[in-house]
Amino acid sequence: MIPVIHQDDDIIVVNKPPGIPSLPVNQYRFNTVIEILKNERGFKQLFPVHRLDKLTSGVLIFGKSSEAAHHFKQLIRVAGKIEKTYVAKVKGHFEIGSRSELGLSGDITLNKDESVTLDQHVIHIYAALKQIKNLPAASKFKLLSYDPIKDDSLVECKPITGKTHQLRIHLRNLGFPIINDPLYGSNKIYSRIITHRDQLSHDEWDTYLNGLFSLSKKLKLQKKLGDDVGDMNKCDVCKIHLFKDPVPEDLFICLHSKKYQLTVPGKERTYLFEAELPVWY
Repeated sequence: MIPVIHQDDDIIVVNKPPGIPSLPVNQYRFNTVIEILKNERGFKQLFPVHRLDKLTSGVLIFGKSSEAAHHFKQLIRVAGKIEKTYVAKVKGHFEIGSRSELGLSGDITLNKDESVTLDQHVIHIYAALKQIKNLPAASKFKLLSYDPIKDDSLVECKPITGKTHQLRIHLRNLGFPIINDPLYGSNKIYSRIITHRDQLSHDEWDTYLNGLFSLSKKLKLQKKLGDDVGDMNKCDVCKIHLFKDPVPEDLFICLHSKKYQLTVPGKERTYLFEAELPVWY
């Protein structure tokens, strides 16, 4: 069963396992956290307050009614203090020099607690649609420990803004991609560091996006049952192409939503939800 961290009359908070989408998407309809919870615990409806990527684990909140979910979303927007804490495992010794040494476009602040804050736009590239988005984002990172034998680091990550994939993109841009990240890891489809839309000309973007589009189609094809995309590899009922069973290494990245803390302004109440650490920690 999916582990429950907290439950009251309004919300249920779980420790999401990796490898399962939070909500129904694409070919996933019933094998999602929300549908599994409904089946396991007898809920007729649940309503997402936020979501986590399929490969990410940790704190995930659902409302038991649309009103409760809306109320919690509003609290998040107007909260006097909201803090999300993630942990990630990255390759190498997580040490940050000056911005000039990194060659980044954005502001890096070295804080007194030995953490680093990166205030930098994230470039979202949608290969299948040949689209890009340039969004402002800020994240805070701090080295927790370094393993010299494996040459990897555990890093505390605190997103100051809430853009999709911002921790994954910012860590990639800092030169420390998350271990096992199939998108932003070393030599993956989005491993190229692009920190601003103007970094490439119009013609360069066209060439780059066309290349990513072709690569994206090829990668999706490789996940299907063999290279044959004919009727033999389609579901008899819905006619959607069937996929191979994934190997365990394809079901997670080393990124975990550890803690979610929300202080309600004007009231002496703080919500604090904390998930157990993952096995790779």
